[in-house]
Amino acid sequence: MSDHTDSYRKMIYEAPYEICIERAKYYTESYKETEGQHPAIRAARALKKTLENMTIYILEHEQIVGNRSSKLVGAFIPVERGDLNMVIKADLKRLKKRKFQPYKIEKSDEKLLKKEILPYWKGKTIREMKVKYWKENGLFWRGNWDLESWKKRFKQFGNEWIEQFYDRLVRGAGAPTLKEILEKQNKDYSQLEETLLPTLSALENVISRGFDALMANNPNFVNNVFDVQGHLILGHKNILKWGYEGIKKLATEKLNEVNKELSNSIEIHDGNLSGSRDINHIIQKYSDPTNYFQDRFSKNGFTIDNKAFLEAAIISCDSSIRFIKRFAKLAKEKAIKEDNPKRAAELEQISENCSWISANKPRNFREAIQLVWFNHVIATISHGLAGVLAVGRADQYLYPFFKSDIEKGVITPNEVTELLEDLLIKLSYNLLMIPTYGKDTASELGADNAAITVGGVDKDGNDAVNELSFLFMDAIQNIKSMTNSFSIRIAPEKNPKKWVERTIEIFSKTSGPAVYNDDIVIPAIQKTGVLLEDARDYGIIGCVEPSSQGNTFSCTSGNDISLVGLLEMVLTNGMIKLMGKPYGVNTGDPNKFKSYDEVWDAYVRQLKHMINHIAKCVNVKNVLYAEYYPNPFISMTLDGCIENALDMTQGGAKYDFDSISGRGLATAANSLCALKKLVFEDKELTLEEFIKIINSNFKGEELFQIKLKNKLPKFGNDNDYVDSIAKDIVNIFCDEVMSHPCIRNSGIFRPGFFSYGMYIVDGYFLGATPDGRNAGVPVSNSLSPSNNTERNGPTAVFKSLAKIDTTKISNGLALNMRLLPSLIQNPEDREKFADLLLTYLKIGGQQVQFNVVNQEDLIDAQKHPENHRDLVVRVSGYNAYFIDLGKPVQDDIIDRYQFESF
Repeated sequence: MSDHTDSYRKMIYEAPYEICIERAKYYTESYKETEGQHPAIRAARALKKTLENMTIYILEHEQIVGNRSSKLVGAFIPVERGDLNMVIKADLKRLKKRKFQPYKIEKSDEKLLKKEILPYWKGKTIREMKVKYWKENGLFWRGNWDLESWKKRFKQFGNEWIEQFYDRLVRGAGAPTLKEILEKQNKDYSQLEETLLPTLSALENVISRGFDALMANNPNFVNNVFDVQGHLILGHKNILKWGYEGIKKLATEKLNEVNKELSNSIEIHDGNLSGSRDINHIIQKYSDPTNYFQDRFSKNGFTIDNKAFLEAAIISCDSSIRFIKRFAKLAKEKAIKEDNPKRAAELEQISENCSWISANKPRNFREAIQLVWFNHVIATISHGLAGVLAVGRADQYLYPFFKSDIEKGVITPNEVTELLEDLLIKLSYNLLMIPTYGKDTASELGADNAAITVGGVDKDGNDAVNELSFLFMDAIQNIKSMTNSFSIRIAPEKNPKKWVERTIEIFSKTSGPAVYNDDIVIPAIQKTGVLLEDARDYGIIGCVEPSSQGNTFSCTSGNDISLVGLLEMVLTNGMIKLMGKPYGVNTGDPNKFKSYDEVWDAYVRQLKHMINHIAKCVNVKNVLYAEYYPNPFISMTLDGCIENALDMTQGGAKYDFDSISGRGLATAANSLCALKKLVFEDKELTLEEFIKIINSNFKGEELFQIKLKNKLPKFGNDNDYVDSIAKDIVNIFCDEVMSHPCIRNSGIFRPGFFSYGMYIVDGYFLGATPDGRNAGVPVSNSLSPSNNTERNGPTAVFKSLAKIDTTKISNGLALNMRLLPSLIQNPEDREKFADLLLTYLKIGGQQVQFNVVNQEDLIDAQKHPENHRDLVVRVSGYNAYFIDLGKPVQDDIIDRYQFESF
């Protein structure tokens, strides 16, 4: 690692968490100025105002320049989305006063936010409009919160759960915590029930606001429709090919064509100029969404929408050119003042690079990597964070520049590695502000995963691993991964053995990277209608989601279903216990089920009902983005949008998808297994008796609970009995998700199995389960076995996963495994592990990721975080600094089984 890199990393680790209001300020000013104009034009002009006025700086150790916010480690606020608006209103006081990494914000900025900026956006945000239309169209379910209902919850969940849930609820509404209430009344937790129930009654309005805050993204608590509208691979390859001036030229030529036709048109399409379109009419009219975008927006057409998008793209290009020129000027000024000749020369080079690439396509590797970073910065500002914008296959689109420069002798591998380290560090330290009630389930630093992918095959199916691929590996090892979502593609029959060996060596040095199997992922993407050459050119988005790069509006995350919650609905005839009333389908009194087939049929009915509900909720969100908040900057980088003269949110990209992910597969499969074996085969007890035991949270049934945990088959042990149930769940889930069309185009909803931190939330909101899990305890994460149930070694885990046809899982899966570091420290052990990994891939494994860290280090990091700032772990699908995670997630990672042998 170079001195530059080391100093840069330390600077990030030591920086405070700060809130930057510049984007919120300039976007608000611009939207006030452009009321009544077309939404695409408003978006472009808001970006223009921000790029022209935001603070820019060049750090002492940077080789690549370009900042996202005015703060080094700074969160900015996407005011038009609305989620962080709620956090600022309800939770900023707690965020500023928390013990570890409190947020800092200038008093004047906080005043401006609360008095001027946020009031303007009231009623205009995606969050608020989404909930409004959900409610008006019967898609928003409210629970039963009367006192009698709460008394039942005490019996089923217990005091500890009640405290956790209440505190998360009221934090979302800014009310006092339960501990604060008890202390004020001089009472303790033994008096919790008599204290809490009157409190709930007295705080009815606050509680209602708390529920609405939580359920704005969680229509029934255990199923999510977050406000994210992105999760895509940016078109960096297209910016490198054309430059911003070239993109502008393409948009201008297309605009001239549209303007000519518009002037000759007798009837101009009803473009949405003012944002006053009747969304409810749209939602009701298009209950079958397949025709909405075809009717509403014209691909390659001659409408106001087509014209506005192209004009917005041109504005975006001009704004980007001027933004980069600001850095060219700043670097020049700093070079003149710099006393160190070496640094002065670096700044002169940076100035020259920025000046050229502001408009032109790059001529060399330094210019290419700088342009990629600028494109990423501008896209992030445009999208407003929480977009999870992926970098894609940088070792492929940067390779021609690398190869040319190496052959000319104008750059060395060491210099390239240092530039890669600089880029990877930059991609790792964006900051996503998490409300207090959500902090226990997520990380903040680096949470907006800018995933990068290396290796695999090329568009022709040949080995694509090159010298730059290996240098990326060196760079990620040198910086110890940080929070980069670093994805390694392996084609078992095409990539050289040394590529697999280098992968294993990476795992021996740091946690974080994940492995993807080209032989499975490529066919999975093909099954969704993507051409073979585009499927081969896939990268990974966010946590684990594959997508063709630079041509797809992927929307790969944010819409999730709890597979464990579905089972709770089966055993309550359509009710999540926490909700207090049914909202699923009536599948019948479970006490009257006579066979496992009846249980399974009820499970499938609840699953189909919930997938249909989530799809409808997503369609509302998609309509709102298309009508009110298009994104011309990102769109113009994607194949198809300029050609079709249409924004990505309106169906302009070459490929369009939505997604629904399932969570908690192992808990669901293990629970169904317990019911099948004990109730319907062994007849050890009736289903009614089993349900009563679950509803008591195993009170007085501890021996039976131990049997459930230790004596029954568990997914991940190569046991066909339970593995077949997991396979059945995956098959029906995937088939049902894929049956729903994407509203924007001819694509589909893609199925995935990953859970980021939501498996912790599921645990909070779900009662006890038939596998022996207590209420409030996390469910299994992603497609991984339940914690500490994988008793037969990693080979058995791999064999269980390989039984599932993962070519159906086109939106990605996460398999988490923990390894003892000493297991892969010497070359002989690494070779054994490489053989094991290749075997897993050859028998059908799609993905796997490893945490290679000592148990003692995790425990010490929890106690002494200041000593472990660079400890990175893989949570579910994403990377995080261990010390930046909430304690429940830390506890879950510590609790995972650690393999000590192959």
